[in-house]
Amino acid sequence: MLKVRLEPDSLAKLQQLQLYKKKLDFVEREKLIDIAINNRPIEENINERISALYVLRDILEKTPNNSPHKSLTNIEVQKLYHLIIDEKEFPIIIYPEEFTVEQITHEKNHEDKEYKLKIIKDIEQNDALLRAEATLLIVDFGQNTQKYKQLQPRLTTAITAILGNMVGEPHHLFVKEVEKSDKQIEAVPSGYFKGFVEALYFIDKKAAEHFMKIFNITTNDFSLQRKEKIKSLSY
Repeated sequence: MLKVRLEPDSLAKLQQLQLYKKKLDFVEREKLIDIAINNRPIEENINERISALYVLRDILEKTPNNSPHKSLTNIEVQKLYHLIIDEKEFPIIIYPEEFTVEQITHEKNHEDKEYKLKIIKDIEQNDALLRAEATLLIVDFGQNTQKYKQLQPRLTTAITAILGNMVGEPHHLFVKEVEKSDKQIEAVPSGYFKGFVEALYFIDKKAAEHFMKIFNITTNDFSLQRKEKIKSLSY
């Protein structure tokens, strides 16, 4: 069963993210991933989970390059991998019959089809954002670990499966179908989709290039940080 985790008011959501950021700035590093993946029995909040991973990234980026703490630990990589593959807790595709709006947001009298579709999109986007950030943390700070070397083939399989699900998402949330002037249909990938392709590029370049070719994605679509990494690897 999906747990309560959405803030339907977008302004309140932004305020909530800021509050979590301030609170989590004082949380020890080892607890941040546990916050992101913790399955609390009563209620969980996706905004808190996303904020925890952002704070962890901030800590890692500010750690000096010559410090052993610049890298994720084997345990942290394993936990992030579990988050990435947890389709039950963080589904990419959700169907209307799997939940009620009141279950997710505490809102009453909002079970109509149109509003429920909005909730579905919010959940799918949030889950994709969380799983992509976990993936990119491994790419940026975990590739020197023994655990990454063990999980690399499985990460490729997991991300490829996520991208496949995104392509098949029935509401075209992650890959929109756009009609061109000659009435041909073009598939336009969203930032969520590109995020996973970008991560995959640094895990399995050949697998990533398959999606890049189909959906017209280039390394120019990547973050500045990772474009610089590509340049350094070219020398």
